[in-house]
Amino acid sequence: MKLGHAKDVLAKYLGAPSKLFTTRCVAHELKSMGAEFKEASFAARRAEEVKGGPDPPTPAFDSVVAAVAGDNAERFIVCTQDEKLRRKLMSDSAHVPVVFCHTSGLQMEPPSDATGGGVASQARSIHWSPYDPVGV
Repeated sequence: MKLGHAKDVLAKYLGAPSKLFTTRCVAHELKSMGAEFKEASFAARRAEEVKGGPDPPTPAFDSVVAAVAGDNAERFIVCTQDEKLRRKLMSDSAHVPVVFCHTSGLQMEPPSDATGGGVASQARSIHWSPYDPVGV
């Protein structure tokens, strides 16, 4: 599915301007994947590069995980179609929003409960009633 230029599509989805970043390992891996990934490789070369992190030929997967390690201090939003990477990020950190392309457009994964203090565990502890005037 072609939605348009990634920067424009993401800015429209988020409702704010955004900068696109990638890791050296992602760019290297896309370049080595051949003609089928030529457009993706070109888009990766136009994106800004994440400072630090592992050097190629480290797998792209590992370089993205390293870029958001800890509490995602740079506040990256990871956009990926890699199901394995999405699951890893959702299980390891509540600090990493993950966006992917669905048939209807971009979609964000629901917040994870990786820290035990996330939205899912809070929802279980809040007793809300539709008759509550405050709507806690």
